[in-house]
Amino acid sequence: MTMRTTSTAFVLLALAALLGCSNSVPVPTTLLLSIAPMRAAYRTGETVQLTLVILDQDDQPITEETADIVVSPAGAATDMGAGPMGQRFALTNPGFVTFSACWGGHSEDELCDQVRILVDDGSPMLEVSEPLPGAELGPEGEVTDIVVRGSVADMRMSRVFVNGTLADVDDLGRFEAHVEPRFGVNHLVIAASDGVVSPTTTEMDVLWAPSYARARTSWGAPGVSLPAGAALDLGAGFFDDRVPLVSTERPVVTEDLADLATLIIRSVDATSLLPDPVVDSSNFVLRVTDVRLEGLSVEISPEDGALDLFLRVADLQVDTEGQLRIESTMRSLDGGIGAAVAAYVRVRVGRTSLAAPIDVTLEEIDVALERAEGRFTDPQVNAVFALASGLLRTTLETQLRSAMTDLLADAIPDLLRGLFVGLDTALNGQELVLDTGVFPAITLLIDGQLATLTSIHGRGITGVLQIDAGIDGESIHPDSRGVALAAETDVDPFFRSARLQLGIRLALLNGLLHALWDGGLLEVDATALLPSSIGGIVSAAVISGRMSPVIRAGAPGEEHDLMLSVGQLELDAVYTGSPVRYGMTLEAGIDVDVVDNRLSLTIAEVPFIRVWAMDLASERALSSDALRSLLLSMLWPSLRASLADGLSLELPIPAPDALTSLAPSLAGLSLSISMTERIGLRDDTLVVEGSLRGVLP
Repeated sequence: MTMRTTSTAFVLLALAALLGCSNSVPVPTTLLLSIAPMRAAYRTGETVQLTLVILDQDDQPITEETADIVVSPAGAATDMGAGPMGQRFALTNPGFVTFSACWGGHSEDELCDQVRILVDDGSPMLEVSEPLPGAELGPEGEVTDIVVRGSVADMRMSRVFVNGTLADVDDLGRFEAHVEPRFGVNHLVIAASDGVVSPTTTEMDVLWAPSYARARTSWGAPGVSLPAGAALDLGAGFFDDRVPLVSTERPVVTEDLADLATLIIRSVDATSLLPDPVVDSSNFVLRVTDVRLEGLSVEISPEDGALDLFLRVADLQVDTEGQLRIESTMRSLDGGIGAAVAAYVRVRVGRTSLAAPIDVTLEEIDVALERAEGRFTDPQVNAVFALASGLLRTTLETQLRSAMTDLLADAIPDLLRGLFVGLDTALNGQELVLDTGVFPAITLLIDGQLATLTSIHGRGITGVLQIDAGIDGESIHPDSRGVALAAETDVDPFFRSARLQLGIRLALLNGLLHALWDGGLLEVDATALLPSSIGGIVSAAVISGRMSPVIRAGAPGEEHDLMLSVGQLELDAVYTGSPVRYGMTLEAGIDVDVVDNRLSLTIAEVPFIRVWAMDLASERALSSDALRSLLLSMLWPSLRASLADGLSLELPIPAPDALTSLAPSLAGLSLSISMTERIGLRDDTLVVEGSLRGVLP
């Protein structure tokens, strides 16, 4: 807007002041031109009103003066005649239009002003041809990015931005952009702007993964079958932490397999392994009334293809009774002996394939009495026992070696067999029913077995578990590419120092999520869940998940172990009688722990929620805040509970029954995994580090 005060006007004002005139002569000093309504942009066919005011030296309007309003370019607006407050013009052509007016002709006294507006028939027309909302994407050839293509049309030059980055637009309005992806849900915002009116925006979620696994179990149900769904690393410390089990007070706590072996051997009634009587003849009667193993220690060492066990009894106490003829006199054998026993046992351990049995075979056993001394009440019997080649000594030594051999030949292979068969069957036939009353009821089925078992010298035993996880139902998304895989890698995720490490692939958790989604978990008629406060405004609401939820690793700055993303969740509703549609993303942190021998996932109570309108009508309906409140109140609590339950996995640990059957006195023994470190994520594998603890009340 332009204002100008002329030199003539100043002269007149000065003369009036010198002459002391009380009534000054009105002199035009300012011309003002304004438009109503005042906006950033207008549309063709719209009528505007131009108001022209000429002011004097006292800023008072001079009604006697006027000026013509000129339109530039010519024909851009049609004069519609005078209105209540000024001249009316109908806008006819898009583009910039200038309205100008001047008073005073082309002289130095000329006063001018102008108004320049933009006539635009709306936001650019934007069409995104690829990807489609909810698309499952991955590398194609050498292209690893997410490729966004489409076209834009507008009366003016428009620019297209994809996630804030300017895209290349050709002279036909076609554009292409590349977005660097991350595993999981990726949100895309495509905006076309002419720099004046509000941009046209399209939003969507897509799923990106470097590869996908077939979304079927081995029995053909929706789910996933993973030849290496989980892995075990039983380090040398799992078998023996070199701290012997000494305490006999209850409760007894075992920290390694050597402790369990000690507890079992100590609990077996060794007396029952000896014949009763040991000898029964006219010259020699011997009964063993009790055998006690004091100072028992067990060491276990992993070897290639086997486990070696070293046992020592520092004080083997044997109570006896009976008679022995010595020089024509029957002498009492009451009392007993004390001995030290050492033993070596090698057990072959392994499994080469799922079709092969678990091999736990006793390969070698050797028992030796390191010392033996008589503790009989008769000194002469003690003297006879001291003779290495005497009948009494050789009989007792032979029977004790035989009893210890039988004990170890039964107990040690049975202990190991119970351990590994227990690991093999711990995940067999698990079934979990999810029914919150809000989402469709779904039954999850999990089945797993040890596919391989390998013992390595100095390291321990490693095992790979083949796992199937799926649902008892039909697929509603048969065209899905499958379960998103964060990585396909054979990298060993384990360290070498831990006692026990259990690795669970993200593919297993994402396979469970895919199965839940494929079974219809995210297809909900939420009409009955709507709060009464909006019942008169929103009369129907249906929720549908366009793609499977995904768990990914936490990004830098995210405080949780993992992140759960539910993308392209669409809400179709009826708002004041008209259909509206919204897209939504929910993201929540997950913390992982081991509780009651289950991998327990705690999902954050308050998720991040993104909401966007999927058409123009929806933009003018429900606000994003209102939709977030609805999701938090009517959907999220039940969804959170269903997913947390569905992702809670039983850990593969042996049932104590196989161990307690070796010694009835071990009834009540419980085994549990105790975590020693916070759960970690290495490559695509969750790693639980801990120990197998046994407690005998």
